[in-house]
Amino acid sequence: MDFVIIVVALIVLVGFLGTIIIKLSQQVGKQIDKDVNELINTYDSLLDTKSKRIEELAEEIKSLQEQRDELIATMPEDDYDYESGGVTMVVQGGHFIDDTFYDKYNLIRNEFHDLALEATIEVIRVLSKKRRDINVHEYKELLSIFDYNLQYKMDTLEPSDQLEVMKQIINNSIGKKRVVERYLKEYGVFSFEGFIDYLRSYIFFHDNVIHVYCRDGISILEDTPRNVEFNKDTTIGEGFVIRYRDQYYDFSLKGGLYE
Repeated sequence: MDFVIIVVALIVLVGFLGTIIIKLSQQVGKQIDKDVNELINTYDSLLDTKSKRIEELAEEIKSLQEQRDELIATMPEDDYDYESGGVTMVVQGGHFIDDTFYDKYNLIRNEFHDLALEATIEVIRVLSKKRRDINVHEYKELLSIFDYNLQYKMDTLEPSDQLEVMKQIINNSIGKKRVVERYLKEYGVFSFEGFIDYLRSYIFFHDNVIHVYCRDGISILEDTPRNVEFNKDTTIGEGFVIRYRDQYYDFSLKGGLYE
């Protein structure tokens, strides 16, 4: 009898402890979700603040540039120093030019550059920590197989022949077979043109490469991660543009403003 009571007591105790553990797990999970959401909101808020400040500085720079252009346009031709690209300070009949203009201009430009640089590095840091899609390389390898000439030849075939050629190409690759099977499962009938678009679309939305564009295309990082690529874009006057999957971050002024 005592043994039965002990067993029942143990069962009740285990059940009680199990209930406590489940509740604690739920509470911990909720707290983790809350903390993660708070971190995300804090990051979004900081990024939004930096973006607004960059926009304000961009407007200030544009305003100063317009003032500069107006000054140059209203000056006599002899007052412009073409060799140095600067403005000669001339006083004629009470006419004068504010010699602090370029100091203000450079101050705002430098502040914009520093803020854009800081925001760009922070975005790269956060994006670099996102989970990597290990399947992307299969899609990239498949896409790289078909150069322009091979694509043209495939387009001239019937869909059934296209699929047969595709099966021969990927015969020894389980990963590439899965890619084709996923396409067929989603679309039913094989179309080479549609398959190429499918590959490009998957790569665009899942690739872990962070594309950074700036005027000279030179890396701003001491040790550039393998998944970060810096590209030259001469339409950017100052700052940086980041593209990651379908996300776009613009911390730049366009138009080659500082040539």
